[in-house]
Amino acid sequence: MKPSTGVWGIVGVLLFFIVPELIAFGWGAQITAWAHHRYLTEPERIIRLNYWLVEKLFEDGGSWVNLGVGVALLGWIFRERRRERKIDE
Repeated sequence: MKPSTGVWGIVGVLLFFIVPELIAFGWGAQITAWAHHRYLTEPERIIRLNYWLVEKLFEDGGSWVNLGVGVALLGWIFRERRRERKIDE
């Protein structure tokens, strides 16, 4: 599944691959501690499960694999844009 080579493709890769991983690397421990505290104090089971999920998502910090995939997709987008410009010239 290839992203669009336009602005929305770049924004999509940034928002879905790169920014979440940077947040996880930078604030993963704080987010995990907050979610764990909320998990222990939340009376509603369904909401408590949401906090459990957040805790599990951020407990290991960011993922180098996801960050690498995001950077690779951005590289692919910029390579395709450059190739399209050469074809148009």
